[in-house]
Amino acid sequence: MISREKLDAIIDEVSVYQIELVEDPTEPEHGAKYLQRVISQCRHFMNRVMYYMQIVNQYERTLKTELRFLELDIEFKGTQLLANDLDVRQRPNIKDRDALISSKLRTENLALIDKRVELLNVEETLKILKMKYYDLRTTNSDIKLQRQIVKDNMGFDPDANVPKVGRDKSIAGGLPPDATTVNIDVESLLDPNTRPELIPEPVDPVHARQLVSFFGRHMKNQDIAPISLNQEADMNTEKMPQKIEENSTKTLSYSDLLD
Repeated sequence: MISREKLDAIIDEVSVYQIELVEDPTEPEHGAKYLQRVISQCRHFMNRVMYYMQIVNQYERTLKTELRFLELDIEFKGTQLLANDLDVRQRPNIKDRDALISSKLRTENLALIDKRVELLNVEETLKILKMKYYDLRTTNSDIKLQRQIVKDNMGFDPDANVPKVGRDKSIAGGLPPDATTVNIDVESLLDPNTRPELIPEPVDPVHARQLVSFFGRHMKNQDIAPISLNQEADMNTEKMPQKIEENSTKTLSYSDLLD
């Protein structure tokens, strides 16, 4: 049996189960330690409320069983009085008979009233516990959201320990660097001193614009860096320029660019 004082004590205890979440969990003074603390505290509160819910729910079931037993007992005794008691049978109408039966079963009716009031108190206590448990579940969801915010901040913040892009310009997970389109100047293609080494020499300005359109869509920034005349003189002219020129003539033609 759970007394009314015990139910009141349970309500007073769970009423202080509150968790204050910080506005910005990514600040240095919070982070992982803060998340561990609020997660543990929220789980402890939820377990405690669930424990009280189970106890009160079990007691509610017991009260409902006792209440039903009292109702059946009064109904059975009232039927007996209506059939065997001479005073009840002499009453002129059914209302007077029911009133006399209730008077004769006063003790049983008072016990039934007390049991109903006790059940009502238990039901209201259970409602409060369910509301508190739902509130803690909502807080737990908010903590998970803050955990995800901290995780994203550690993964994408340039000031964090985990960089977004590696030194070789590769994305985390082994993917290659982003392929981006670049803008090539037509005038730089017409000038042999500024033309990128991987782009063939254009025949005329029209051809140069076609080369700009093609290589601007299919090449990365690091592929079209121009090479000056001094750099070309320092390189092995028998290997690098000839090989690049041969590959360009094999893979691309003027008719291919016009298609």
